[in-house]
Amino acid sequence: MKRPAPSGENALQLGAQSLTAASPYLRFSLTVNQARGCNRSIADRFDLTIECIRRYYINEKSPLTTTFDRYDDYFALFESFAEYVRFFHLDDIIKGDASARFFMPFDDFQPSAVPKTLDAYLHYRHEATEFIQARNQRIAAATTDPA
Repeated sequence: MKRPAPSGENALQLGAQSLTAASPYLRFSLTVNQARGCNRSIADRFDLTIECIRRYYINEKSPLTTTFDRYDDYFALFESFAEYVRFFHLDDIIKGDASARFFMPFDDFQPSAVPKTLDAYLHYRHEATEFIQARNQRIAAATTDPA
């Protein structure tokens, strides 16, 4: 039986993409995307990355603090987490109290972020796909000419 690709056709949609800065001055350091992919506490999960960004804006530590500190100028462009969320149309991954909506149960980056069972993976995939689809709709609504 052929299993579907982990992120399916949704991975090719804009809602599955994020934008982060790259800098020629950081040649020997991990970029944000490299750091989030290589850190077992994040395991390239977008929900956990958003939680790290939220913590950055309120000066709380996260597994990506060291990396984010090298991107101070980039994050300063948005002035606040709320503005970062608004700019990138991330409202669907944020709860009413401005915290991240996690795709799996969250225990402060413990243990590994990788799903341990097929059921856990399928739940994670469902939640991530729902977010991507909702974000795609939000982006389409924001970029559609009302005329």
